[in-house]
Amino acid sequence: KPQGGANMRRLLTRKVTRITTRPSTYLGITIRKLPFPSLETKETRPLSTEASQELRISESCCKRLMELKEKKNEDFRLRVRVDSGGCSGFQYEFVLEPMKAENEEGDSVFEENGATVVVDEASMEFLKGSTIDYEQELIGSKFIVAANPNSESACGCGVSFSPKM
Repeated sequence: KPQGGANMRRLLTRKVTRITTRPSTYLGITIRKLPFPSLETKETRPLSTEASQELRISESCCKRLMELKEKKNEDFRLRVRVDSGGCSGFQYEFVLEPMKAENEEGDSVFEENGATVVVDEASMEFLKGSTIDYEQELIGSKFIVAANPNSESACGCGVSFSPKM
């Protein structure tokens, strides 16, 4: 009767043999390939194939930007960035900057009803097809990215998200 260690090895060998396919030999060692693809052979695809190139600006976002312009008596625009961080991996960042600020190379500028939103090239990859909105709740008000087709999941506060890969 085999001892405990031998039984365990036999049991593990049987289980491994069941989930592997076509063994191959490398440097005299038999390697069994797992039935799922390795990370090296993983195909890459765009973040979202159905996402349009456009970024939409909601009516409430336009209205709030116009209110702020009138209140501060300044002409400015909203810059939206995606940066690493947050509880889901990436986070949205909203910055009000003067309208006369120079555009960075690769910036996309969107205008609607007098409101201007600027997105840098790297962030645009994560925001294609999204809507920039302004949300008012009892706990506060803020600009948000709504209906992002490139987001797999988001945190409860809506500031960070996990992109589709």
